[in-house]
Amino acid sequence: RGAAPVEAALSGRGGVAEEEMSSDWEGEESEEHLPPEVILHIYNLRHFKRVRFANALMRPLGAGIYHIAVEVYGIEYSFGSCDEGSGIFEREPGRDERHKYRQAKKMGTTMLTKRQVLATMERLKGEWMGYDYDMLRHNCQHFAQALCEELGVGRLPRWVNKLTPVAARVDDARRLGKKARQTRGKNGNAIGDIWRGATIVGKGIRGASDEDRDRFGDWARGMRALCGCSKEAMSVE
Repeated sequence: RGAAPVEAALSGRGGVAEEEMSSDWEGEESEEHLPPEVILHIYNLRHFKRVRFANALMRPLGAGIYHIAVEVYGIEYSFGSCDEGSGIFEREPGRDERHKYRQAKKMGTTMLTKRQVLATMERLKGEWMGYDYDMLRHNCQHFAQALCEELGVGRLPRWVNKLTPVAARVDDARRLGKKARQTRGKNGNAIGDIWRGATIVGKGIRGASDEDRDRFGDWARGMRALCGCSKEAMSVE
């Protein structure tokens, strides 16, 4: 019977503690469910002044060359190259010292909780490996777009990632032109290969075969397709 007051006292203290802990968890959960802002952090590539100058010229035309990262719940996520493991990196927002910070762009809010975001990032880390990185075809912009879609905030602004697909298509045309040149046993350079590749693309658009004679309009038609200025479908294999 003498232990009863002690048990009662302990029970009383325990009840207060449990109530306080419950209140703390409820506060954490309610705070966690407040829709957080998703922010796009845009960097000029490295510290190259020429890149910043080129971006200043291309920005009014709706294009540019940028490194992109996505912030959610106070963590900035980006994708890059590495020899082993995941290519997803985490850092303090706006603090990627490998590049020159340019600006932030609010993308909206996500309805995912912090736990859901962390689970999503763990899954993405297994899908975005550093050795799969490709500057033109599988880069930080592609990752940022994928993450924004996971977070439910839509697509990146067009001016941010417009130039990368163009550069990839031009590189595809360069490879196509180089292959055609080497097949004929000729010497040349990258500029000539791009010209040759664009001509091949243009010929394909007008329905001509490889054996048909080149026309000047083929090159112009091909370049419009490479730059995304043509409604005609373009395929460079």
